[in-house]
Formats: sequence, C-alpha cells, structure tokens
Amino acid sequence: MTINLITLLKRKLMVWHALPLAQKALFFEAAYFLGIARLMVAFIPFKRIAPTLGTLIDKNDLPKETVTDTRAIHIAHAIALAVRYTPWESVCLPQAIAAQRMLRRRGLEWNLYLGVARDEEGSGLKAHAWLRNGTVILCGAAGHRNFTVVSVFSSIHKAR
Repeated sequence: MTINLITLLKRKLMVWHALPLAQKALFFEAAYFLGIARLMVAFIPFKRIAPTLGTLIDKNDLPKETVTDTRAIHIAHAIALAVRYTPWESVCLPQAIAAQRMLRRRGLEWNLYLGVARDEEGSGLKAHAWLRNGTVILCGAAGHRNFTVVSVFSSIHKAR
C-alpha cells in the first residue's frame, strides 16, 4: 500500500511539474477565491453577500446565450481542480462565487443562478447554485435542471 501511495504521489508531482505556469497560477487563484467564498458563505448572511453577486435580474428576462470565452473554460477547470485539492468542502455556492470573482477580474460576463427543489422526502427544500458564461455552465451543472430558478444575478443586465 505504501508503494502505491508513493507511486501515486510521484505521478501527481510529475503532472504538476508538466503544467504551464499560467495553469498553476490559475489553480492557486481558484483555491484562494474558493477559500474566501467558503468563509463568506459560512459567516456572512446571504443578504449581505447578494449585492456582490451581480445585478439581480428577472428570471423571465434571462440573457441571450453568447459565445463562451475560452478563459472561462480554463477558470472552470481550475475551480474543479481546486475543489478536489483544497482541505475544505466547497459546495455549489462557494464554487459559483469563486468562479464569478475570477470572471469579473477578467472582465468576462456571467450569470449566477440560484434554484430550489423539493428534497427526496418531499418534506423540505434543497438549494443549488450554478454559474454560466455564454452557453456553458462553468460550475454547478450537475443536476441543475432539477431546480427551479428563483434568482439570477448577472454581469450584463439591468435590475428588475
């Protein structure tokens, strides 16, 4: 078992060393913003977080799909990688907030969706967040169709 662990670590280090510097930097930026977003969600009431998410738009006035920026795809990959390798749990909302911050820094557009659905027992509600750039959902794509959109925050639309 020790040999397998050592082999695995060696392989991961080889992959890490082969990554371009830009990808390594994006990984550390994603880890940083995930940590900040995780702390925000844990300790700050949502009503204070909401104004930082973008302009609240009417869910019936959803933006037309635009072309997805390649940099947004790189951000999504960095977020997914950082989620796997940071020691804290980052569920959908911290992931969406972190990716939104990274898109904002680059002047890219986003739409952050908040949705709700009945839980499996049907006795309560569960929530989900996902973030889209153009036609691609960057984070939170898994199961998002099972949720009813209750709020959309956008970088590109006027307030309701």
